[in-house]
Amino acid sequence: MNISDISADLRKLQQLECSASQAELVHAIQNKYGEVQKQIRSLEFPGWKDLPKDNLAQMLTPDDLPDDFPLGVEARKVTGDGNCLYNATSVVLVGNESFSPFLRLLTATELYDNALFYVKHPKLIEAVSDCGLNEVSLFIQCLSKNGLESWDEKMDHVAAVQSEAIGGCRDGEWSCMFHLMALATILGRPILSAFPNCNMNTRPLFHGYILPRQSMDGNTKSPAVILWSRDGSLDNRPGSWYQSNHFVPLFKIDSPPDFASSQTEDKKIKLDGTNDAEKQKEKRKRMKLTDYFRFPAQQSTSKAQQGTARHSDEAGPHRTEITPPGLAYVAPLASSQKETCKKALGRQAISSSSCSEEKTSKEKYEEKRQREFKQHWKDDYPWVEHDPVQDNMFCKVCKSHCMFCVFCCFFCAY
Repeated sequence: MNISDISADLRKLQQLECSASQAELVHAIQNKYGEVQKQIRSLEFPGWKDLPKDNLAQMLTPDDLPDDFPLGVEARKVTGDGNCLYNATSVVLVGNESFSPFLRLLTATELYDNALFYVKHPKLIEAVSDCGLNEVSLFIQCLSKNGLESWDEKMDHVAAVQSEAIGGCRDGEWSCMFHLMALATILGRPILSAFPNCNMNTRPLFHGYILPRQSMDGNTKSPAVILWSRDGSLDNRPGSWYQSNHFVPLFKIDSPPDFASSQTEDKKIKLDGTNDAEKQKEKRKRMKLTDYFRFPAQQSTSKAQQGTARHSDEAGPHRTEITPPGLAYVAPLASSQKETCKKALGRQAISSSSCSEEKTSKEKYEEKRQREFKQHWKDDYPWVEHDPVQDNMFCKVCKSHCMFCVFCCFFCAY
């Protein structure tokens, strides 16, 4: 497997404009690497325990994994360079990221050649009833920027998926749900897509098993487990929501940790009847996503369920921040919690006079603040449409279909 040949084939595929030429090249590439793909389906790396751990990903691992993982899973680090989906999959196969370009190429050819299947993928159809959203809304959420641009121009499902295939040939290009679906067929085994525990009504679409397009009865390899994680830190500001920007591999724990000898274990017994192993086990209990935010999220109220608007000029391209039904809302710190934080930092507790002064200063700031549309929002959020006359913003996709999409309306004020 020559890396230079793979890179050259990726460049050829993304530079072709004629759909007929693209289809011809796709079939040629599939024939060229057919034997290598068969070898990939037999790979599985056994020495994953020696790989570096990813502590943030471990914390984000959901606690509702299937019963096939009774002892849980462990997260391992991969490079976050835009190739993380293929880096993570390569680590599952061989323990390093060397197969990443090859997996990207094969995924692009699979997705392009079988776009019609992925438009009606079983995972997408099942999510319609599980998420309570229509098929078009869920289809849009499976797209990246490449697919959204094609959808906005042509309103064609197959063309949008093929745009994901061609756009995904670029090195460092972010992957989306459709790439994960196609990757299951390339591996010839199911992929367990693990999405963190968050109160998000589209979670059933991104969480659960993804089956290969073709039946692989002869393949006995374990499912590959990929987590929608974060590279960096989480946004714990009030009103923030979970947004994935990284993929990491999760490995199944087959057996509990053992100890070298019973004598070593006896030395760990303390006077209170507990031992270090039990304490470490209790300490390593999986945290939920809301645990990161230090204080638990407020229980949803009727107003929150209807969509409560709060002013914000930091979170995204809109003048008001809307929390739609089902999305997690992290409550601001209460006064008692503020006092606890201040005392922990050695500061004086907040007095009633200082709180009133702070409120007055914030009111003055709100009066002086000028809100305006930022042009770079169109690049960051391709579905945004700005009306300079009325100074309003819309979701182009929702507007064209005359429908209400919960996910898109989180960014756009109507």
